[in-house]
Amino acid sequence: MADLYRLVGELTHKNLLSGMFPMPAVAVRQLRKTAAAVTLPMGTLLAKSSRDGKLVILGTDVLAQVVEVAAVKGKYTITVSVAGTDGDTLKLTVGGVEKTYTVEDASGESWPAGDIAGDCTALKALIAADFTDYTVTKTDTTVVLEQKAGRAEEAAVIVVTQAAAPAGLAAVVAENPEGVTYVAPLDVEVLTPAYVLAEDTSVTIDADVNVPVFTAGCFAPENVTVKDGHTRTDAETDALRQRNIVFRSSYHD
Repeated sequence: MADLYRLVGELTHKNLLSGMFPMPAVAVRQLRKTAAAVTLPMGTLLAKSSRDGKLVILGTDVLAQVVEVAAVKGKYTITVSVAGTDGDTLKLTVGGVEKTYTVEDASGESWPAGDIAGDCTALKALIAADFTDYTVTKTDTTVVLEQKAGRAEEAAVIVVTQAAAPAGLAAVVAENPEGVTYVAPLDVEVLTPAYVLAEDTSVTIDADVNVPVFTAGCFAPENVTVKDGHTRTDAETDALRQRNIVFRSSYHD
């Protein structure tokens, strides 16, 4: 933008301006980075995005109506309040997987009777091996499962069976929170014809760029450009006219 210190009438307009009404006016706007590095010529017609307020070449395809996903990792806390005794069982269902663990059972899915801390240590090892989609940690009174990747699922459930009820293992599970995936469709992008590029500009794939644009003026239609493969429509021309950007051939009598 080395020429911006000059008055508009002093800018080299490369036969772009074909009249002085409406009076040419220049401002600075933000042009969106492109998929490939390109140099846009002065006179490129630009449209403004309703999505982010940035400018693109007239004729650019709208952005996809993608979704924003904010995933909350499900976190399940098993709290053991009474130590297990021989034969007690704990059935855990999380994320569609169900496993049953038995105190002093010979099945391999077991842990020795003992204190609460010992129960938590044994349960952590067993659960970590069976529920690989979760990070499993423990304290002296709890075992915590947290989703490695947030996703929607049913809340965790445990069922405790005491071999010698009402004495024996006591444990509860709480979700904080249950795994939730929030999906919000973005609004359809609308590209409104708005400006004329006021100088040759290089655009890269790395960052948006501030560019000088004509916000008003009378331009030679044969010297403006749009995106390759696009033909300016009557509707686009009318939208530009409503913004004080009009066209008059430089070949008129």
